[in-house]
Amino acid sequence: MKKTCPYCGHIHPEGYECPKKVKRSKNKTNIDRFRSTSSWQKKRQEIAQRDLYLCRVCLESGIFRTDIEVHHITPMSADYSLRLNSGNLISLCHTHHEQAEDGRLPASRLRALAGMPPTLPPAPCRRCAEGFQTNAQPLYTKKL
Repeated sequence: MKKTCPYCGHIHPEGYECPKKVKRSKNKTNIDRFRSTSSWQKKRQEIAQRDLYLCRVCLESGIFRTDIEVHHITPMSADYSLRLNSGNLISLCHTHHEQAEDGRLPASRLRALAGMPPTLPPAPCRRCAEGFQTNAQPLYTKKL
């Protein structure tokens, strides 16, 4: 008996293995397993806190973006030993994370930002400045 293939739309004999069928690997790599470890979860939280829960690249322009992802400046596939090195980790918004992954943001610039503490521009009022110091959370954000 022949059936219509859900992968390519052609008609094949029953039991035929279509080459268009996506092959899924069940073997997780060290990098995949690392992302679910408690050491990574703690380090990711530590880096986000260090960076005041703000995108460091946006912060340079005075924009407070809080939708952050922690980025490995040197990819784990290139040097696995740097996976928990604070100097190799930086908080970025999704847009800048994509640019860093594509190489449009230079690693040297990201390393320089990761190597120095974040500096906030002057707060608009004393109450806002106190909120930044006590909570380390931004009181206002500007989304792009």
